[in-house]
Amino acid sequence: MNPETNLQSTYPDITGFSPQEPFLVELFQRFRTAGIRYCVLGGSPNLPYDLGKGDLDILVPPDCIDRAEEIARTTALNHGGSCICRYRVELRLFCFCGRNGRGWWGAHVDLFPACAYRALPFLDTDTLLHNASACNGVRTASAEDAALYRCMKEVLFNRKPKKDYAEKAKNAFAVKPREIRKHLNRCLGAAAAESWCRALSVEKDAVDWKKLCRITRRALLIRTIPRHGLRLMRSKLQNIGRRIGRIFNPPGVTIAVLGTDGSGKTTLMRGMMPVLRNALNHKPRYEHMRPNLFPSLARLMRKPTGSGPTSNPHAGLPSGPVGSILRLSYYTLDYIFGYWFKVYPAMVKRPTIWLFDRYFYDYFIDPERGRIRLPKPIIHFLSAFIPKPDLILCLGTRPEIIHRRKPELPPEEVQRQVRELRAFCDGNRRAVWIDVGCSIEESSEHALEAVTSRMAARYA
Repeated sequence: MNPETNLQSTYPDITGFSPQEPFLVELFQRFRTAGIRYCVLGGSPNLPYDLGKGDLDILVPPDCIDRAEEIARTTALNHGGSCICRYRVELRLFCFCGRNGRGWWGAHVDLFPACAYRALPFLDTDTLLHNASACNGVRTASAEDAALYRCMKEVLFNRKPKKDYAEKAKNAFAVKPREIRKHLNRCLGAAAAESWCRALSVEKDAVDWKKLCRITRRALLIRTIPRHGLRLMRSKLQNIGRRIGRIFNPPGVTIAVLGTDGSGKTTLMRGMMPVLRNALNHKPRYEHMRPNLFPSLARLMRKPTGSGPTSNPHAGLPSGPVGSILRLSYYTLDYIFGYWFKVYPAMVKRPTIWLFDRYFYDYFIDPERGRIRLPKPIIHFLSAFIPKPDLILCLGTRPEIIHRRKPELPPEEVQRQVRELRAFCDGNRRAVWIDVGCSIEESSEHALEAVTSRMAARYA
């Protein structure tokens, strides 16, 4: 039976808020059927029909988390989804992306066994689960617990909460001062709990959050080490090992999008952005041509540069041999240092997707655009030092279609570039050909299929 048809009979009030809805509804239905204890901390008020622009933070006790992970994976598979990213530090993070009968969907799911800072619990799991209540078939933490959790998490990890988080936590304390004081006292001890209660009682934003962060971290260490010192040490070592593993296998990826003018690179990337943003819970990073750690040569020499799309990409005269070598060497250094000092650290830290509109390969597909006039062997030699993208999307179709869309270049030049791009794609195992002769919706779907397939293959 079609999973969505089955869900319609179980939840007759499904109204089609978003393509994520069938996945979300079945996920919580399976949790209830399997007897999983859980609660959602925050999230969209429209759950389970819409995830909104945020992620899904699900608190699950340690004895249920393995089963919850299995259910999440199976449910995503039932709705055409696959895991395009996962990693574990103190939580189990999954980025699901797929296509069902309603279109492409993405969901960022965090499963965690405790509200903890570096394996040091700052709120009691059983209390949060006990205070949770069901709404539309989803067990959600109370508004007061969710507000307190988000504020404390931001203070412990970032030393300062977002303004609305602090205000919501203060409002929560005003509603339930006795319960929150008792909860904090049990988790932090009397002194640190009193510091938090004073901070949440201040009407104006006059709290020294950095000092409160230090007090809380110290209290957590003092209370946890005597009771669970060995378990804490083991958890710390495991987390260090996982972080080291992410250095060699970063959760993020780089994607280069190649194509002649008129192939629809910008439009296609805009079509992919919403789905990838939902899956990652943040926007993919975008760069034109290169990492741009170094300024362009024109800017370096204080020459005027135009803004917006280029009407004539071959207007500038190519540099001579010496100038071409210097120009290409400078940009080669930007690719190397920009990757290792800008792109790679971001991919290690979180599942970031870097989208490059063009890449180094343009220098031997369309060297005149970059004002390069050098023999191809020299360009190919320098390309050996360039960090390779994880995926290269080559956009192309019949030259006459591309020329009709954007007739800045002569038909012969468009034909030559399409031929060069096709040859490059056929000879590169990281490259995938995307036919852009169809509608932008179809082209975006083919591109998303290529991206999700390549990213999911890392966890097969």
